Amino acid sequence: MKRVAVIQARMGSTRLPGKTLMNVAGKPLLELLIERLKRAKRIDEIVVATTSNPEDAAIEEVCRHLQVGCFRGSSEDVLGRVSQALMQFEADVHIEIHGDGPLLDWRVVDRAVEIFETGGYDLVTNALSVSYPPGLEVWVYSAALAHQVEKAAQEPRFRESPALYLTLHPERYRLHNFVAPAELTAPETYLEVDTDIDMTVIRETVESLYLKNPAFTTEEILAWMAAHPETATRNQLVERRWKKIAS
Repeated sequence: MKRVAVIQARMGSTRLPGKTLMNVAGKPLLELLIERLKRAKRIDEIVVATTSNPEDAAIEEVCRHLQVGCFRGSSEDVLGRVSQALMQFEADVHIEIHGDGPLLDWRVVDRAVEIFETGGYDLVTNALSVSYPPGLEVWVYSAALAHQVEKAAQEPRFRESPALYLTLHPERYRLHNFVAPAELTAPETYLEVDTDIDMTVIRETVESLYLKNPAFTTEEILAWMAAHPETATRNQLVERRWKKIAS
């Protein structure tokens, strides 16, 4: 069983264009995310699914530099792009990752994959009920199911988010949401990058922690933010696009 983590990333974000390769602690955000994912024990290969638009050639170059896979496809049809990437890299298990969560904890990914492989579920995620800091979401399901959904889910909003069709049909699929342990429960601490305010929060956090320990954990992030509430609360009022898509 080949477990492939597919990162959805592009330069053409409508709210913060170019965020994927914005520099933090001397590295683009995408590189920080890939560096963290490489620490996971239950990922066999990392692939970035980006678009065929000219500006995303820069993402392909970063992937080449970091020696991870890259697939370029439709800018509008994310579901189709991810399904094609899974085919090209011969995945059996799809670990869905979003590029706007550069601080994803590799231990959360390993936990999700372990539950998927032992629990008999169609989809394992921590995003159905938010307990971890937003930005630490992961979705795990079979590549075969991703291909089925690609054929079945033709409504435009489903083409934007590969796992959305699954999460909105609990009567058809066996869904499992795992929750954060007490020390990582922080649903109002946003570690995702949607806007320039988010970018400021992430930059201040990473640049305070990374040079001391590149493998800094979510516990360390939350401890630092508790000591710096002026940073932690700065982006709490940002309107989140994913909440609209899922409604």
